[in-house]
Amino acid sequence: MNTPLSRRIGRRLLPCLALAFAFRTAATLSAVDYTITVNPSVPHQIIDGFGIAITPFSTIYTDSNFRNQSNGATLAPAKTLFDMLFNASNGAGLSIARSEIPCQNADTSEPSKGNYTYNTNFIQSQGWAMQQAQVRGVQRFYALPWSPPGWMKANNDYKGDMNDQYPNLGSSTAYLGTASNNTAHDADFTAYIADYLVNFLTQFNVNIGWVGVNNEMNNLSTSWGTCYYSPTRIAAVLPKLTNALAADYLGTYVTACETSNIEHAPTPPATQNVTTAEDYLTSVFNTSANQSTIQFLTTHYYGSLGDLNCGTDLLESNFNSGIPSSNLWRLWETEICYPPDTDTSWPEAVELASEIQVFMQADYSVWSFWRGASNQGESDGQSLIQVPASGTSFTFTNRLYTVGQFARYIRPGFVRIDSTGDGAPVTVTAYQDPGSGQIVVVVVNTDTVSHTVSLNGLGTPSTTYNVLYSDNAPDKWSTSTATTGSLGNLGSLTVTPVSVTTYVEQITDTGKPAAITTLAASNPNPGSGTVLLKWTAPGGDGHNGTAASYDIRYSTGTLTGGTGGNFLTSPQWQAAPPPLENNTNQQVMIYGLNSSKTYTFAIEATNLAGNTSLISNVTSGISNP
Repeated sequence: MNTPLSRRIGRRLLPCLALAFAFRTAATLSAVDYTITVNPSVPHQIIDGFGIAITPFSTIYTDSNFRNQSNGATLAPAKTLFDMLFNASNGAGLSIARSEIPCQNADTSEPSKGNYTYNTNFIQSQGWAMQQAQVRGVQRFYALPWSPPGWMKANNDYKGDMNDQYPNLGSSTAYLGTASNNTAHDADFTAYIADYLVNFLTQFNVNIGWVGVNNEMNNLSTSWGTCYYSPTRIAAVLPKLTNALAADYLGTYVTACETSNIEHAPTPPATQNVTTAEDYLTSVFNTSANQSTIQFLTTHYYGSLGDLNCGTDLLESNFNSGIPSSNLWRLWETEICYPPDTDTSWPEAVELASEIQVFMQADYSVWSFWRGASNQGESDGQSLIQVPASGTSFTFTNRLYTVGQFARYIRPGFVRIDSTGDGAPVTVTAYQDPGSGQIVVVVVNTDTVSHTVSLNGLGTPSTTYNVLYSDNAPDKWSTSTATTGSLGNLGSLTVTPVSVTTYVEQITDTGKPAAITTLAASNPNPGSGTVLLKWTAPGGDGHNGTAASYDIRYSTGTLTGGTGGNFLTSPQWQAAPPPLENNTNQQVMIYGLNSSKTYTFAIEATNLAGNTSLISNVTSGISNP
């Protein structure tokens, strides 16, 4: 991925992170309280999206009565639930779905060595939920196991033990391997993950594009699946998983390391009784096999905001020490349930939005909440949608609305751009689509009084901005408009008390992605009824930015585009991967083809405005030579 370093690792250290955005104040400032300067010429990180987990820990998905409502596509309540989570027109517009590769004895896809099954209620319900997300535009799917199945571990249990979090204080047996050989099941484990991903492609038409090794490998747990890895072990397992996925030509990215928090190791080390994110990431960075393959660094957030720059610090220090500049490292926050999960009030929902701002300003490319929906009887904020046991009505939490203020309009492929002039209790972040040039600005006011804000540097006079705002009034996601003045600024904007406001530039995007000219087909697995496609990603506007989606078609005859062509009437491969940044190499394996036939393939790319490229070059491959 040949993206400039300034865009991959934008650097803006935030002094006093732990406190700067965490407290509200009732201060009243001058007539224009905040003069914000937006600078599109200073890009920071690429945004990969905002998401939630759809693991069947949320038992709404395992309820067959709920799932059988026309597959959740047309009838309430299933349609309502998924629309509110993933639809960018009338819902929160979340763009990433995180899921579990099950490890529990009754749910795992491999309960004993070589005994694969994909008909468990857990797997079927999760596949169904991922399909519902996909129908609503989600293309970025991320999965990982909470633990290997018990038979792959020294303690013969998918759960942990009391020493997991404190390896220096005791001898844990909850690790991958056997008591006599801690690498004995490495090949079994990586094959189990690869087979799971292939099954989701073939059974559910869902392309899991990112996969991790373990959930919270440094977290003490005896009540759910967990597995302890030392920093040395995880650094050794990661390349083995990368190789296993490559052997199946999946094109899936391996992530590291999904710790319970992103934090520096304590000083001095003698005070340390828990393995930290810094311990894991340093070990990964220092292993040459990972430096060119591990590109996405994942963490949960159950700790101090002051630790957020740990990931950025490690990234920059390792770039400076010689990691190849062609490598793309990104920070992903993949699970959060904070502020206190028992508080679902509107002020706390806005506080959560202010913390999203902190993550964005600390160069995170992904912000993902814990559960999207649950009917496990919770009345707290662990889920964005609360569902009663009957599954017939929902409570949309306040947090769903504040998260939607970001996710609806800051779409995958946007880049955070520089903005200055904010400060508690008002925080501002700005974003731009590199293809169309569209600008989106988010303003969070945690104060109990209104403030006036001027947004300068937007660049184009007489441009209309749609204004989406949510405050403590009953109607959330309310809309209005604002227009830039002669200098291209939005002046004297009033942001209401305890509110989130999103300013979305209205543009006419006539650009379209460049036609793909590098599509190539091969059959690396003779006899499998498959064809491997590879190509180089276009942009959303020519070769700039990121396209929004791919349409992959195939035929046993010719494929032609344009008026009168047969491209749009030919069979579609529904598990197309999401477009990545322009000039990125991408691939997908096409499954289920008839044997010994020659197929032709072509791709069209579409951008966020719905503008579609010309048809790619047409390539051919034999499914079973």
